[in-house]
Amino acid sequence: MGFWGVALRGYAMGAAELVPGVSGGTIAFISGLYGPLLASLAAFDGRFLQLLRRGDLRGAFAHVHGPFLLTLVLGMGLAILSLAALLKFLLATQAMLLWAFFFGLILASAVHVALSVGRWGALEGAAAALGVISGAWLSVLGGSLSFSEGPLALFFGGALAVCAWILPGVSGSFLLLVLGLYDRVLGAIAGVVIPDLLALAAGCGLGLLLFVRLLQRLLLTARKATLAALGGFMFGALQMLWPWQRIEAYQLGRDGAMRVLRSEPLGPHAYAQFYGEDPQLWAVAGLMCLGVAVVWGLARGQGYGDA
Repeated sequence: MGFWGVALRGYAMGAAELVPGVSGGTIAFISGLYGPLLASLAAFDGRFLQLLRRGDLRGAFAHVHGPFLLTLVLGMGLAILSLAALLKFLLATQAMLLWAFFFGLILASAVHVALSVGRWGALEGAAAALGVISGAWLSVLGGSLSFSEGPLALFFGGALAVCAWILPGVSGSFLLLVLGLYDRVLGAIAGVVIPDLLALAAGCGLGLLLFVRLLQRLLLTARKATLAALGGFMFGALQMLWPWQRIEAYQLGRDGAMRVLRSEPLGPHAYAQFYGEDPQLWAVAGLMCLGVAVVWGLARGQGYGDA
């Protein structure tokens, strides 16, 4: 696979990670990059440090498959920088319709992951139940985790989100949304807020180093249970993306933007009665279907278990 092939796949992964619904890991699976990506990340090991200590920068770069990894990162970075401002604008002006599209994306991803498990047993059922409970718990308490405005919140958020980024099926930006950090991260990227970006990058680096080997072991020894838990998590947290919400508590961030701390999902009729606004039922339904179609189109001919 040449430079442009890897770069374009990296751009697709970066675009996916800005959207709370599609995982960059999913794109890597579908496009055939998942194996090389895990191998490259796992190569940041003791041997890599030895090469650095000896001053063998060329050898260290080759050990981690540097040309491949650098090209992939460049493609992802370009996607994030070019699309973050657009998504921030849409969140401010067309939030209901944007959440509808995201809802369709993650619903289809959750179903696809569940189907990829194949034959279900007691272990897979228990793992899925744990995932549902965890997703529902985080979706209810996520807003209460977002009180901190300092860089430490972004550091830990980045460490968790990057773990989701490398997983098939769970979006890192979706986890940031659950933690109440999504709009802040978008603002930091769009506005090039250097302290926030440095804290986020440090957290992402630490999260990758600690998590990638654990992921490799889980996929080798308990693949079906791991996928079942991931699918369950997405199902449990779906209420976060429901487009019709009644805001019960919110907080104004340091940038003046409103951050929802607690909300209650409503039906379209109840939403119209409560807010006196058009629920845009047909537009919402159409965008949900479009989100489903996008994921199934990407995954057609590929299964999570194939990678």
